[in-house]
Amino acid sequence: MLSVLNFVIYLLQEPCYEWQQVCMQYVQAGNYLLPEPSRNVKQGVLIAFVLSLLGKVVTAGWVSVGLRGSRGEEYSWHDLWCQFACFWKVFVISILTSLLCSLASLLLVFPGVVLFYKWRLSLYVLAEHPDYGPIRCMKQSRLLMEGEKKNLFRLDVSCWLLYGLAAIVWYVTSGILPLWRMPSITILY
Repeated sequence: MLSVLNFVIYLLQEPCYEWQQVCMQYVQAGNYLLPEPSRNVKQGVLIAFVLSLLGKVVTAGWVSVGLRGSRGEEYSWHDLWCQFACFWKVFVISILTSLLCSLASLLLVFPGVVLFYKWRLSLYVLAEHPDYGPIRCMKQSRLLMEGEKKNLFRLDVSCWLLYGLAAIVWYVTSGILPLWRMPSITILY
């Protein structure tokens, strides 16, 4: 599902990239009155945004499956859709973490990385406690990560080879095949 979503998002954003190139040519020519984006560009960006949100919910489903798999509990591929009941919570967690980490990164890169690691387990907390709100999940994640950020960073470093291979496969296939790394990494985390 994530592979298909990534590929569709890639296709939808292609007109946007073409419009950006035209805008760059305008700016390089000294013309700062940029052309209006076409209707296809606007629709493509909107649909790509909606599909990326759908991808976040599927990722939250992977987290849920990973938690069940790491405990030895039974799970099925239908469990990937279990987080759709928490769509708005996943949406708010994703937006808040992205926005706040980006703002902190404007100061320096390090504060953004620290916040990213503080809130890294928010989707795991949501999978464990679907009744929690987004802010409570982020607070609980922060509490769980106290004194553990360095250990999670070490785990990330140990997975860099796996991430590198996934990035190569993603680049070569234009985002079609990142799926092979998801189960092992979510169960590991």
